[in-house]
Amino acid sequence: MPTLRTPHAEEHMDSGLKVSGITVGYGDSVVIDRLDLDIANGQVLIVTGPNGVGKSTLLRALAGLQYMDCTEYLIDEKPCSPHGAKHRAITHSISEEWPWLPGLTVGDHLALYGGIGQGDPAASRAFEYLGITDLLDRLPFSLSTGQERRAALASIAVRPWKVLFLDEPERGLDLEHQMLLGEMLKELLPGRCMAIATHRPDLFAELPAVELKLGA
Repeated sequence: MPTLRTPHAEEHMDSGLKVSGITVGYGDSVVIDRLDLDIANGQVLIVTGPNGVGKSTLLRALAGLQYMDCTEYLIDEKPCSPHGAKHRAITHSISEEWPWLPGLTVGDHLALYGGIGQGDPAASRAFEYLGITDLLDRLPFSLSTGQERRAALASIAVRPWKVLFLDEPERGLDLEHQMLLGEMLKELLPGRCMAIATHRPDLFAELPAVELKLGA
C-alpha cells in the first residue's frame, strides 16, 4: 500500500507518528497489508470504512493493544516499540471498553492519570465540554452509558500524551456532546497528533485532518 502522509507535514519540525509496513491479521487472514502512515504533529488521521473492514484493528495495533508486523515505528522521529513502557508513557488510547477500577470514583480515575491534573484550565474546559463536572464524585457503575463514555473521554485532558488513538469516540454520545468533543480535540491538538476511527468524519471537519478509507 502507498504511504499516507498528512498535508503540509514537511512544515513541522518533527513528524509525530510514522509507522511503515503495517501488517495485521487473524490467523491466515490479513486485515491490514503493508500500510505506511506518516502523521505530522498538529494533524489528525481519520480512519473510515464499513463495519468489519479493520478500522478498530488498525487502531488497536497502533496503540500496542494488538500484535502487528511493521518495519518502523517512530514517535517524534525516535524509535518506539508499540508494546514498550515508553510507548505507554507517551500515547493514550480509548476504545469501546474502558478499564474502570472497583471502588474508585470518576475523579479518582482521572487523578490516577496524573499529567496536567483536574485543576488545570484545559482540563476544566474539557470537563465542561463533556458535561462531567458534576460526575467526578460518582462511581462509574452508577453512570448511564453516555455519562460513562464522556467520563472516559475526559481522560484525554488530564493524561500526558504525544499520540492519541480514538476508536469511534462518538459512540454513546448525543449530538451535542459529539460536536463538543470535536472542539475539545481541536484545543488539545497543537504539538501532538491523533488517529481516530469513526463513522462520522463530519464531526471532526474543523480539525486539520487526512482521511484513510479502508475497504475503498
